Amino acid sequence: MQVAPGVFQFKVPMPSNPLIPGGGIRYTLVYLVSAPLDRWVIIDAGMNSDEGFSALKEQLIQSGITPSDVVINLITHIHPDHSGLANRLKELTGAPIAMHKLDTPGRNESSSWWHNSNQAVRRKQLKSLGFPSHELNEAQSHGQRTPKSDPDKNAWAPPEVDIQLDGGEELLPSSGLWTMWTPGHTDGHLCVYDMTRRLFFSGDHVLPTITPHVSLSLGEKGDPLGRFIEALGYVRNLDVETVCPAHEYTFPDLHSRVDEVLSHHSDRFEEIYDQLAKGPRTPYQISAGIKWNVAPWAELHPSTKRMALMETVAHLKYMEGTGQVSRNDSGDLVFYEKAATAKLS
Repeated sequence: MQVAPGVFQFKVPMPSNPLIPGGGIRYTLVYLVSAPLDRWVIIDAGMNSDEGFSALKEQLIQSGITPSDVVINLITHIHPDHSGLANRLKELTGAPIAMHKLDTPGRNESSSWWHNSNQAVRRKQLKSLGFPSHELNEAQSHGQRTPKSDPDKNAWAPPEVDIQLDGGEELLPSSGLWTMWTPGHTDGHLCVYDMTRRLFFSGDHVLPTITPHVSLSLGEKGDPLGRFIEALGYVRNLDVETVCPAHEYTFPDLHSRVDEVLSHHSDRFEEIYDQLAKGPRTPYQISAGIKWNVAPWAELHPSTKRMALMETVAHLKYMEGTGQVSRNDSGDLVFYEKAATAKLS
């Protein structure tokens, strides 16, 4: 489907997630973007499956371009629904794979899902956050697919990155396609701003109706939500006519959508703060008291609760950094409470 002059949108299917009501997101939106001198750029690739690759290849053929006219495949971030087909796409087109250096496999926590993790350590850390043992068992036995757990090992081959980016690069000379580093969802998330057509390829940074998963990985010392909020500020006032996200659909008015996302997180801070007014709580207890959009807490599968818990921890980390809450991890369990002089701004 053509979404702007010289810009095609391809739908690459994703497997339904039986653990999420409604099955979760069903497509990754991949974009084919024209550049001067009859060159083309592809943004993202989609989840690796034979069905997905066939769909991507068929839509590429229907666009009328020759695969060899593609000169670069920009991957917005490491997650498999974006990077999974990158290697197969490179075989088809010959185009190099470009990605932010912080999301290149093996560089840091964002890309660590490509590698085996120490489940015993993760289990101990989750228990310290208040996660019940019986739910941990179910979360681990029905958790998300990983390179180790999936019988189709080829589906999880890490992308062979040819070009490592910092953000701020023009993808091709005189193309008007500029990369923007927008960390939060992953450490190395990239967006692409098309200055000429006033398009913003937002990856998962800004989506039309849902908010991206921003969590604090176990053992991580940074502030991913703080980086995400700061990165929303980078893009909020861009001169954009249409936002082209990696899921759902294109939409106008980037400015208003960014404000909605910021308001969502402000509301979440207030929810957390109101709970802590009743006394110290573990992150799990706080998560159980939050109103989640996907379903009530009691109806969530333990593996979904685990993801929600890590979102809560990211919010608590941000609030700790702004002096609103304090953390006590002197015992076996981690507790948070209102800081003595805190005010929720």
